[in-house]
Amino acid sequence: MTKRRYQPPPRFASPLPMGRRLDTLLDEATRANLRKRGFAHQELLTKWQEIVGQEFAAVTLPETLAFDRGKRAAGRLHLLVEPASALIVQHEIERIRERINRFFGYGAIAQIRILQTPLPQQTAKPLPRRAPEVSQDDVDRMAKELGLFESDRLRNACARLGALIELSPQRRDS
Repeated sequence: MTKRRYQPPPRFASPLPMGRRLDTLLDEATRANLRKRGFAHQELLTKWQEIVGQEFAAVTLPETLAFDRGKRAAGRLHLLVEPASALIVQHEIERIRERINRFFGYGAIAQIRILQTPLPQQTAKPLPRRAPEVSQDDVDRMAKELGLFESDRLRNACARLGALIELSPQRRDS
């Protein structure tokens, strides 16, 4: 009778690629769609604000990037521009082209064509809310309710936090 050698069970085969970063999965998923629109360099879209700067990124958006067949240099970029800012962008077009080429490290863009059209609405980041002002009376009352602490700084911080929680709109509605 021959002894069978122990073989460990096969690893769990998951249909999902485990242990891969989300950005690499998204890159693979969006690459084909971006190439249809001429964006072999997807960084042009994802890092547009870093490339051209905040003042131009607010009023411009790259639409398509076209190269001659078989080439990846001296391309044409179609740039959507807010109509009110088109003259300023036209005046600074050479500076924008230089910034893009500097980002890629070679002469990727030879020509930029401006299309004056309203830009799609971008989701605005909410402004940071300021904490409501808490009166010293509320803080003192909360400190008395909390009792003794070893540290006065800790007691004051907890008392201020407690007073802020009592003043919060969610707390008042319930």
